[in-house]
Amino acid sequence: MTDRGLFILSGLSMKKVPLQSLILDFESCQNISDTGLDNLQGGLRRIPSLRKLSLSFSQYEEFVSFWGLTHDRSKKISDSGIISLVEAFKRLPLLKSLDLNFDCCNANPGLTNKGLSTLADSFKKLEALEILKLNLRKCFPITDIGVVKIGENLRYLPLLKEFDLALSKYF
Repeated sequence: MTDRGLFILSGLSMKKVPLQSLILDFESCQNISDTGLDNLQGGLRRIPSLRKLSLSFSQYEEFVSFWGLTHDRSKKISDSGIISLVEAFKRLPLLKSLDLNFDCCNANPGLTNKGLSTLADSFKKLEALEILKLNLRKCFPITDIGVVKIGENLRYLPLLKEFDLALSKYF
C-alpha cells in the first residue's frame, strides 16, 4: 500500500454509505507517509456516522531487515500526519472507539510530543468516546511531556470506559 492507495481508499467514503466501523491495518506498509494520512483524513471526515475507528500503521523494521528488503526511510509518519488525522476526528461526533497503532513510527522526524499533544487536544471534540487505545511502542521521540498531555486531556472524555496506552523504552 502506498499514499496513492490511501487516496483511492479515501474516495470510497463518497459513496454515502452510513459506515459505523472502519478497521484499516497497514502493518509493514513502508510506503505510507504523512501524505497518505492526509489523503485518508479527507475520506474520514465525510463519514460522520463512524462509531469505531481502528488504524494501524506499525512499521516493523525488524521484518524488513530480516528479509533483506529495502525501503525509503523518508516515507514515514510524523507529527504532520497525526495533525491531519486529528482534523478528521473533530468531524466524527459519534465516535465511541478509537484505536491507533503507531508502533515503530520513529524515523526522522517521526512522531513526537507535538503530534501527541495535538491528538490530546482533539479529545475536546470526542465527547462520545468510550474506548481509547494508543500503541506508541518504539516511538522514541515521545517523552513524559507528550504522555502527560494525553493524561491531562482524558478529562474531556466523560464517557471513557477503557484506556490502553502501550509504550516501550527499548527495541
